[in-house]
Amino acid sequence: MNDELLMMIAKMFKEEEQEVIREAMNSITLDLVMDSEINLFNTQRSIIQLSKGSLEDFQNYVKCAKKDFRDVIYWASN
Repeated sequence: MNDELLMMIAKMFKEEEQEVIREAMNSITLDLVMDSEINLFNTQRSIIQLSKGSLEDFQNYVKCAKKDFRDVIYWASN
């Protein structure tokens, strides 16, 4: 995970939630996003943006991304 994403996590989530967030983000792997680093970054960034600091929402978006990452990217773009 790159520095931009780590900064977003630090800004949007409580300190005690951040390790859980990072672990969940690392569970989204290249094979889930068509082996594309760009898709991986866009998926992770979209999940953080859509969650708006809510751990519960974050966890739901991670589940959605694991089913089809394109959904969360689409939702974040609207």
